[in-house]
Amino acid sequence: MIFLLLSIICSVSIAHVFRYVQEKSLPMFGLFAVNYFVGFCVAVWGSDEAFWRQWSPFLFVLGGIIGILFVCSYVLMVLSIRKLGVTIPISLMRLSSVLPTFGSIIFFAEVPSVLQFSGIVLAFLALPLATQESLSCSNLAKLFHNGFGWGLLLFGVFGVTNFIFKIQHEIVPLYNPYHFLALLFPVAFLVSCLMLLRYKTFTAQTGMELRSDLTTYDEITPRSSRNILCAGLILGMLNLFSNYFFMKSLQQLPGIVVYPINGVGIILLSAVTSLFLWQERLLKKNYLFIALASLALLLIYPRS
Repeated sequence: MIFLLLSIICSVSIAHVFRYVQEKSLPMFGLFAVNYFVGFCVAVWGSDEAFWRQWSPFLFVLGGIIGILFVCSYVLMVLSIRKLGVTIPISLMRLSSVLPTFGSIIFFAEVPSVLQFSGIVLAFLALPLATQESLSCSNLAKLFHNGFGWGLLLFGVFGVTNFIFKIQHEIVPLYNPYHFLALLFPVAFLVSCLMLLRYKTFTAQTGMELRSDLTTYDEITPRSSRNILCAGLILGMLNLFSNYFFMKSLQQLPGIVVYPINGVGIILLSAVTSLFLWQERLLKKNYLFIALASLALLLIYPRS
């Protein structure tokens, strides 16, 4: 159980690192690049010679897609946290497990129980409660301005990412998880570096500002560079150990215990820590969303 607790703490800490670097106005793509470089180095270190025997074009494509989606997820998390705080985006990420569950039903003919189906329906019904303003789909600009649009995209991208992991597990299973990480982390690193180099163009085309004060690269000082390096190293280690501890917990506990406790634990811990660290205040309907999201996660995971 200690590994599961450590995994939850690391996962919640990742969101708080993002909130902290926003307070310091550091360029996010530089942070991403350092984070994924750390992950890439560790993945290569953990791989062995069997990696080259298991390599296939299909596996490389899956790793490339996830690598790109990893960066997209982090970008959307940053944009969501800026408007919604830490708790709601983290809850949306964990609730996105309904998408791989739904995908497993359609593409892998997995038959859901009544409770699982109820959990999927409840998850989608709870989504409107995650916003802090009234929803108006007729005004998409306002939807994204208040942050909920980014949160919905985060929900979708993170859910699709998890489903691709499911595809990899079903079609090209690997005995050593580091082998797959050694494919996707370098792709995420290269995408982050490209985005860092093209930051001005990216901002002009998308309107997504991922830092506040540092508007040109000439303004990045040696001190800010050290802050980027330190924050990126911390983020990379948290990213690594959140997955490592999660895999260790699966070795000691059944999945029916690990998955729901992990999801609900991350949601609740993020809510409590955000209240004390950032003085986040949620509406009553947001607390209802957290409760329904937790219940949906408990219903979705199988009992057998």
